Amino acid sequence: MDYTLFMGCEERPGRPGEPRDSEESIMADRVISYKIGEVTRDVTFTVKGGNADGTDWVRTLIRARVSDANKIRFEDNGIVQRVVDMAALSKDTKTGKSPSPQEKAERLQRGIDHYNSGSEEWSPARADGGLVLDGVLLAALAEAKYSNDVERARAKVIAGAAKHEMTPKEYLALAATADLVAPIVARMRQERVKGIDANAMLDEEDEEE
Repeated sequence: MDYTLFMGCEERPGRPGEPRDSEESIMADRVISYKIGEVTRDVTFTVKGGNADGTDWVRTLIRARVSDANKIRFEDNGIVQRVVDMAALSKDTKTGKSPSPQEKAERLQRGIDHYNSGSEEWSPARADGGLVLDGVLLAALAEAKYSNDVERARAKVIAGAAKHEMTPKEYLALAATADLVAPIVARMRQERVKGIDANAMLDEEDEEE
């Protein structure tokens, strides 16, 4: 079965999260589509023009690899809708441009990789360690490059780390030294300690001992 996805899709009776094969669904959004295997029920997603060279991006979510915990959650939330929701991005606040197919593909990739990994976590962010990455550095990168979208910045860090054979922490730390990001990091760190006297703070620590 082939479908073209659109956000806010109607439910197909008996199959949560699968849009009805209607003219409305076909015409609403031609960027993201998917195909469900008749036997395996694996879901192959396609993003038109989602690769950097403009070719179509194609990845498959393999149900057999999904953890039992998430299979149960998918019964209520819908496997397709859950993954597609991850590609939902707001327009760039500075340019007003809609997200590119590549940006949508990156979001889908994160979701597919997460569920194919067999993780018990429902949220990829929690599986990535949640707030393990430095919050200030991540927020600064998001402000500098991704219209303050922290989740998008996190996804870029994880993808970049894998590409350059670094840990996400190492990649983020290096990215934070870039000319575009470093001044924002400095400003944010200064804002966090504004009004605090470092000498007085240390004196207080000595007094408590």
